[in-house]
Amino acid sequence: MTPERPNRPGAPSRATPFTPQPAASAADAAALRAERLERILLALFRSVVREESTDPGLTGVDLVALRLSLDGAEARIGYALEVPRGEGQGAECEAAEALARAAPLLRARLAEVIDLPVLPSLTFALERVREVPRAPRAGAA
Repeated sequence: MTPERPNRPGAPSRATPFTPQPAASAADAAALRAERLERILLALFRSVVREESTDPGLTGVDLVALRLSLDGAEARIGYALEVPRGEGQGAECEAAEALARAAPLLRARLAEVIDLPVLPSLTFALERVREVPRAPRAGAA
């Protein structure tokens, strides 16, 4: 009979007690669902603005963030705007108006794709403006 030997230093113990991990709370699960839904909605809205909208006022608009209210009744969408140098103010107003016009289309696409208990109203907030050099005019030498 061999005597019981202690474990080598650094070796795993022979009997590792099982300690279950605490289950995620309902609040944590709800927060994860809301975060995932926000990512899905942002991707959907980006796609609609880039691929379906024909409004020239949305040129240079990039949707960058979306936050849902706790009850899901409102989605606040942050956007960035890329404008030719010197046209900031006019382009900002035009983009805001174009997004307001696009809101019904965005909500309609959302209703088609995802069955939500509440269809959120959409509000838009300008987060940043980036000025880019003007494109050269056609025919300019």
